[in-house]
Amino acid sequence: MTSLWCGNIPATLEEWGVREELAAYGVRPYRIRLMRRRPGADSYAILVFASPQLAAAAMDRRVVWSNRGRALFRYARPH
Repeated sequence: MTSLWCGNIPATLEEWGVREELAAYGVRPYRIRLMRRRPGADSYAILVFASPQLAAAAMDRRVVWSNRGRALFRYARPH
């Protein structure tokens, strides 16, 4: 499994909304391991993918949130 950090998530989105908006662009994480909602600021999440290929495909997508902001993806550092 491969993890990606996903940032610039609108603070108004719940986890299900993040999943729904990502799926509209073909990004389907196996699970969201961590999501931090920060009122008045953009939120972020750690997305877990079933394979490195799926994570790499997500990195190539240009995901635009409902507030017109662009999703940011980075490979998450292993702990």
